[in-house]
Amino acid sequence: MFWLLVGIIIITFFLPLLSVWIVVKVTDLAKAHPKPAKYTLIIMFIILMVAGGLKIRDIYYEKSPYYFWNELMRKNPKPFNVSQEEFEAKNRAGYCWRDKKYYSKEELWHKAMKSLTGRMIYENKFYWDNKVANICKYPKLSTRFK
Repeated sequence: MFWLLVGIIIITFFLPLLSVWIVVKVTDLAKAHPKPAKYTLIIMFIILMVAGGLKIRDIYYEKSPYYFWNELMRKNPKPFNVSQEEFEAKNRAGYCWRDKKYYSKEELWHKAMKSLTGRMIYENKFYWDNKVANICKYPKLSTRFK
């Protein structure tokens, strides 16, 4: 809570003051030395455009909140020649459509734990390598650092 308050204070008070200070320094530089000020403004504009472009790219490539559900449906899709009722009944009975065989509850539990553990290790590796683009309600794993 303390750090949140400190962050709000910094954002509301110090960032506008810093922005005003930068504008004053650039205008002073422009009055004293017009040519270097022109290049400074061009460089600052390029930096601003790159930062804006990266943000637009992150917004454009944002993953759907149903990403994990779609991934699950790709792993175990419903065959075309099977009705929805039969598909759900066989799923409840432990039938694997990919392997074409039935599994017991213990085998399904072990398969689920293996898959979950692998997924958790995969996500933790992204957090450990600091490759998570944003941490919010739906974490978005970024592979742009590979």
